Amino acid sequence: MNLLKIQDAILECYREMYLASEPSAEFDYLMETAELDKEGRMIIKFLDYEIDNIDYDKIIENICTKYKIKGALKDRFKVHISLGVSPKIKQNK
Repeated sequence: MNLLKIQDAILECYREMYLASEPSAEFDYLMETAELDKEGRMIIKFLDYEIDNIDYDKIIENICTKYKIKGALKDRFKVHISLGVSPKIKQNK
């Protein structure tokens, strides 16, 4: 799979997750207004947002289906999303 398609999938995944989070947010706006650290990396306050674990899983599955991400690449995609700037995951009771 092409690296640009993976990057598109990652961005779309974060966009959907932040729209589904509490409070809801536009991920592109968070990136545009993010402060930079000493190395020039964006600081996104992802712990200020919370997403239901069911919504989180559905969004990842939908993105993987849409972009045809399968097998080991799908596993790596999930890890990348979870270790990146995804919102905090709220467990259902």
